[in-house]
Amino acid sequence: MNKSSEMAAYGALTTAAVVWGGSIVGQKLALGSFSAVETSVLRGLGALAILIPLWWWQEGGGVKFSSRDVVGLAALGLAVLGNHLLTLFGLRYIGAAEAGIIIGASPAITALLSSLLIRDVPFRA
Repeated sequence: MNKSSEMAAYGALTTAAVVWGGSIVGQKLALGSFSAVETSVLRGLGALAILIPLWWWQEGGGVKFSSRDVVGLAALGLAVLGNHLLTLFGLRYIGAAEAGIIIGASPAITALLSSLLIRDVPFRA
């Protein structure tokens, strides 16, 4: 890996960490003005406004979905919505620092639970 691509990778990782960590603070602030459901809807609309044009630009426009794809995407969307709503409801009761620790630990907890519940081996190639 050359030096410029290594620096770009570190820059991308740093940016992701700042955005990930700052999102909890932003969500806590949003709960001061909006309910958890309103905050979740606004977050989803903001994500759609950014991600749909990027997706169309990357894929070159028209993408066709089968009915099975639509059902799967709807199920995934509901799961993400549920996760976000539970996070927002939890933020009513704890501070942003504690929430940041919990959210930051979620990938490790997910890997642990998958290894215990479905006998998945994390990081297996």
